[in-house]
Amino acid sequence: MKKLLLILITLSFVGAGIAEAQHFVPRYKRKKMEKDYTLDKPENRLTVSFGGTMNFMLGMHSHINYKDYGQVTNYEQKPDLMGGSVLLGVGYKVTPNFTAGLEGGLLFQGNGNAIPLYGSFKYYFGEQVRRKPMRWFTYLNIGPQFYTDEESKGVGATAGLGGGMRLCIAESLRCDLYVGYLGNMRRPEPSQMGAHDVPAGNINFKQYSHGVVLGLNIYLW
Repeated sequence: MKKLLLILITLSFVGAGIAEAQHFVPRYKRKKMEKDYTLDKPENRLTVSFGGTMNFMLGMHSHINYKDYGQVTNYEQKPDLMGGSVLLGVGYKVTPNFTAGLEGGLLFQGNGNAIPLYGSFKYYFGEQVRRKPMRWFTYLNIGPQFYTDEESKGVGATAGLGGGMRLCIAESLRCDLYVGYLGNMRRPEPSQMGAHDVPAGNINFKQYSHGVVLGLNIYLW
C-alpha cells in the first residue's frame, strides 16, 4: 500500500512538471537599440546659422603713439565686465570635417558697439554620422569690425580662438556650443583724449580688449 501511494505521488509531481513545461514562455533579454546620429547632413555643402554670444571681458589696453614726438604711451583700463553679440553665419563645407565661411552681426560692449564681419574657420573631429549625438570641433575667427559711434574711427578688428561641441538635439535641429578667447581692436578718435599739443592726425590711438566668450549657433540649413 505504501509503495502504491509513493508511486502515485511521484507520478503526480512528474505530471505537474510536464504541464508546467508545456505552458512555460521563455523570457528573452531585450537588446539595446543602437541609433546613428547625423551630426551634419553630407548632402548639404552650404550651411546657414543663427546665434549669439555672451562676452566676459578680462582687460583693456590702450596704446598711443605721438608720431611728431616719437613718444609712445601705454596704460591699462578696467573694462565693462559683460557684453554680447547677435550673429548670422554662412559656411561652405570644404571637406566633411572642415568648414569655411563668414559671420556678421551686432556686437554690444562698453567701449563702443560694432558690426563684426569676419572669416570663420571650423574643424570637426570624427565622422558626420556616429553613435553619439555630439562631436568636438575647434574654430578660428578673424576679420574687421565696423564701429558705429562717433568716438571711434570706423574700422577696427576682431579675432577669436576656441573649441566646442556639435550637438544633435533632434532630427532637424543641430547646434554648436562653444567657449573661447576673444580679442578686439578699437581706434578711438584722438579728440577723446582731451587737450594735446600735436595735431590729431599725428596721433595713433589704439585700444585692445580681450576676454572669454560663450556662444551658441543654431543651424537653420
